[in-house]
Amino acid sequence: MNNSIELVLNLDLTDYKSFICPQRQDLPEEIRQYIREDHLSHALGVACILITSDNYISLIKRSSASADLPNTYDISGGHAEPKNLKTFTKENIIKEIILSTIAACVNETNVDRNSLLID
Repeated sequence: MNNSIELVLNLDLTDYKSFICPQRQDLPEEIRQYIREDHLSHALGVACILITSDNYISLIKRSSASADLPNTYDISGGHAEPKNLKTFTKENIIKEIILSTIAACVNETNVDRNSLLID
């Protein structure tokens, strides 16, 4: 009996405008009613939980100008960047997801990359 679990992600390219515009919660219902779910862009986000040496969790506060959940606390995160890839192979995509996660953590918290213990 094989008890392994396989995660399958079907990915395609999107852009910020295609993602954020139809996702906005403040769109009037008379517009939202015409947006079909299967036409929405759902970007693959990346995030990290940064645990300090004294066992606290680091949070960031989103800007009041943020289109998505302004003025809320969150963990560091971002999105994988397809433009960083020369070829779209499984290995390169996985590597980019990991590197984007690390970059988001470093860029948003100003923690030295060399001090991270990545598990």
